[in-house]
Amino acid sequence: MRTIAIVNQKGGCGKTTTAINLSAFLASETRRVLLIDMDPQGHATLGLLRDPSQLEKTVYEVLTHEQGVTALAEIIVRVRENLDLAPADVLLSALPEKLRETPGKENKLSEVLEEIRKDYDYVIVDCPPSVGLLTFNALKACTEAIIPVEPSFFSLQGIARQMETLDLLATTAGHNIKARALITLYTGRSDFAKAVAEEIRKHLGDRSFNTVIRFSLKLPEAVGHGLPIAEFSPRSSGCADYRALAREVLADEPPKFAPSRVEEDPEEAIAPAPAAALEQAESPLEPRMQVSPPIPVIGEGLFTVETPRAREEANSLPPAAVLEQAESFLESRMPAAPPMPINGEGLFTSEAPGAREETIPPALAAVFEQAESPLERRIQASPPMPINGGVRFTIEAPGARSVQLAADFNDWVADEMQLLDGIWTKVVPLPPGRYHYRYVVDGGWQTDPLNVHLEPTPWGGYNSVFVLEGNNGNKVH
Repeated sequence: MRTIAIVNQKGGCGKTTTAINLSAFLASETRRVLLIDMDPQGHATLGLLRDPSQLEKTVYEVLTHEQGVTALAEIIVRVRENLDLAPADVLLSALPEKLRETPGKENKLSEVLEEIRKDYDYVIVDCPPSVGLLTFNALKACTEAIIPVEPSFFSLQGIARQMETLDLLATTAGHNIKARALITLYTGRSDFAKAVAEEIRKHLGDRSFNTVIRFSLKLPEAVGHGLPIAEFSPRSSGCADYRALAREVLADEPPKFAPSRVEEDPEEAIAPAPAAALEQAESPLEPRMQVSPPIPVIGEGLFTVETPRAREEANSLPPAAVLEQAESFLESRMPAAPPMPINGEGLFTSEAPGAREETIPPALAAVFEQAESPLERRIQASPPMPINGGVRFTIEAPGARSVQLAADFNDWVADEMQLLDGIWTKVVPLPPGRYHYRYVVDGGWQTDPLNVHLEPTPWGGYNSVFVLEGNNGNKVH
């Protein structure tokens, strides 16, 4: 049984996304996989179970033997074929204090893993973004570690600190771990990101994976829907990259198993981003779009927009020569501005400072109006999004009679939302700040299914969280 910790004391680097999707790909290769959530935030649990509130017992009860739980098998949940989950919730944060006087407290997870050693081929442990008893339990129980690291300034220090922690564990406890770094959230259009990625590889050498996980909007969306990326968006770059990561992990197996069948579908998959091709990695836009009506995008060429009416509208598109003329006009007469991905489906362009007013030739006006109309007609459900005049909240709730928005900015008084094109929406004027919110669907309170940022409440359950930043509130995360 191979035991792999997904660890980095720095948050926001893709640990949980890596844990979920690596586990899912290994399970698809007929490997028996157990994913253990050791993070009190319970994000791996939220990312695989649609309703984790129904759980009665978690990893906390196993490690403390509370509620009569004495075996890991008692709390394991089957989530997919060959894929099981040992869930966690906020109660796990009390474990360090609970075991404060317990001898051998750092070996608790190692002890319970002995009970299921013959039941699984892989145990993947999702660690919290901190150095403490929970992380040390995970590291003591594992012989391998994957360290997700995004190419940023702080990640350089974070990866060094994490390696120091592993070296300390080897020195003080005699427990050696084979650790490799995994570059995540990579955007090839940033010279700084390229430089940081090259620096990481320069210092770590073979202690880093060849695979690079490119930034993909589909990855957080998949987590929000409680699905691995292979099920949510099999044609996305995120799917291709995690498939490549699984292939690298499987390549290190002893000759017990048959050769890996994790192979790309030439009709669907997107090539992964190996180390030798970092400079070719895609931008945050999905590298491959669905066939649909074309949209001229300022300064970026011709992209397409996925829409249910694509087949009908394709029959009325103008000739290719007219579209080429429209594109040429945009590139030569208007200032360039980068496109913005909207929920992985639509593209808008931002207005460049100092842009001159230009008159579009009448012959092209109808072309632009036809190309833009699908975006104007259709609203996509997404996490909170800044727009002119405020922040737009959207949620898809098929069949709901009433949907309301409750948050700390309205004193948790549920405000009615409006139904537009099958999407419930509400625009709220807000100053920059950090906000908690929930949706109320037909009287039932729930978190935002498309927002992976959650925080536990004092009375139980979770609130969705977002931060509005920048001058005039031009960024949400």
